Amino acid sequence: MAKILIVDDDAEIREFIKFALKKEGYELDDAGSGKEALKKILEFKPDLMLLDIMMPILDGYSVCKILRDDPKYSPSPKIIILTARDSEWDRKLSELVEADSFVAKPFKPEDLISKIEKTLKAN
Repeated sequence: MAKILIVDDDAEIREFIKFALKKEGYELDDAGSGKEALKKILEFKPDLMLLDIMMPILDGYSVCKILRDDPKYSPSPKIIILTARDSEWDRKLSELVEADSFVAKPFKPEDLISKIEKTLKAN
């Protein structure tokens, strides 16, 4: 089963997502900051990352850009942006940093699972 890294500075959101995904059989890990995520990616080697945008110090857009530009993270995981900011600008910015998909908070667990499955299957 696929490995997923959940990156969000809100521990409750990370736990909610882990609870929802655990029963789907995914191998899960989490990080509470962008800096921690970059470290865990090298160790955990996830297939997909659920990445919050609004985090202190190193936001999700910066993490995404680093992953796509720095060869030490190659091949980088597929990235689904998770954010409470659901404007057209945020969706465009997600595309510019080469995120694979976008999910607005709040979301239903079944919708997130469906988005994960579609993203993992996409080339």
